Amino acid sequence: MENKYRLWIIIFSSFATLVTLWLVYSELTSPGYCPPYPLLGTPTCYLVLVFFSLVLGAQFIKDKNISKILFYGGAVPGLGTAIWFSSNQLLGTAQCPAQFSVPLCFVALLTFIALIALKKIGD
Repeated sequence: MENKYRLWIIIFSSFATLVTLWLVYSELTSPGYCPPYPLLGTPTCYLVLVFFSLVLGAQFIKDKNISKILFYGGAVPGLGTAIWFSSNQLLGTAQCPAQFSVPLCFVALLTFIALIALKKIGD
């Protein structure tokens, strides 16, 4: 059975992917725009793009088990990343890129929570 909230998951993850692509572009034109990912040193927006892309891509996979692995393979590390950076933003030890004075790590946190909730309640 298909998730009854699949369309909303596609909409949220598509929009999040587009916003993250904009962050990647900003990072490529102005290195240091995105904070480095802990231990890896890679700009975080690159990894967040992978996480949102996995969630989005999972919606188009017919095999339910593979789809689930891809979805949670993007959503769980994405949620962990958003929690880490949101916490550090609040503590003042990290600076997330902001839009309209709202740190985007907070937006990513809410988005990953919404995606996981939609997946759970829709299955």
